[in-house]
Amino acid sequence: SLLTKSHLVLCVGTIGALVIWIAQLADLTAIGSVSSWKLHCLISDGVPQLVFSLVLLLCMSVWWPSETTLGYSYEQQVQDEEGQPIGAVWNDDALDESAGDVGKDMQVAE
Repeated sequence: SLLTKSHLVLCVGTIGALVIWIAQLADLTAIGSVSSWKLHCLISDGVPQLVFSLVLLLCMSVWWPSETTLGYSYEQQVQDEEGQPIGAVWNDDALDESAGDVGKDMQVAE
């Protein structure tokens, strides 16, 4: 399912971030010989950008428009015959801060 694929991409990104974090902590190019300075930008900038791009591409491929993702779209709120929304409606006009009753501001449409 779409949720399972999204969780898998998130897990791949998290594991990749942890591996990069450990590689940056144990960066041998920063404390090693001067001849390895050319690889320092690869560890500090290149690999994190590569993992980010990989996760971004995976997310884009998971959420690519298809028959299964058609249900994730905006829908108008259902209204009754009088044009009132069905369900709980927040009433800003009935706010009374001095009463302190939290639940009184919610009204259920009939």
